Amino acid sequence: MRKLSLLLILTCACAGCGYHVAGHTTNIPASIQSIDVPTFKNETSRFKVEQQVTAAVVRELLTRTKYKVRASEKIGDADAVLKGTITGFSSYPVVLVNGNANALVNVRVKVSLIDQKTKKVLYENNDLVFRDQYEISGTAANYFDESGPGVDRLSRSLAATLVSGILSGF
Repeated sequence: MRKLSLLLILTCACAGCGYHVAGHTTNIPASIQSIDVPTFKNETSRFKVEQQVTAAVVRELLTRTKYKVRASEKIGDADAVLKGTITGFSSYPVVLVNGNANALVNVRVKVSLIDQKTKKVLYENNDLVFRDQYEISGTAANYFDESGPGVDRLSRSLAATLVSGILSGF
């Protein structure tokens, strides 16, 4: 009986518990070594939002992954292509306190990472939604447009979430 329990304990120990360290698993095949990121399409009226979001995504991929990442309008010979479209943009005031208002900016994006050789979709999300707030001065004399920095912050947050999703396969 003692040998059987020892055998059972050793078998369980060798089998492991199935957990692994976060950040070391990905659904991206080992054959993917390079990713092209063309500028995201902009289906909104917001000027240059696609450039801000694309730049943030490229920066995040370069800093958090081992892949060769190229921002280019032309899809080259990369192993995969990350395509994106800005499908929605809105900005509006939400709160007025002591003469100052906060504005809420919303951005909707759809993205897909496609293996160029197999044409298999490695990652896809058709409705990423991100929000950020920025302050609006209450007087016309003191007004300074903070929407640009607000969209920059939002773009960095979007990029971090997107790259995390790609790497973890969610």
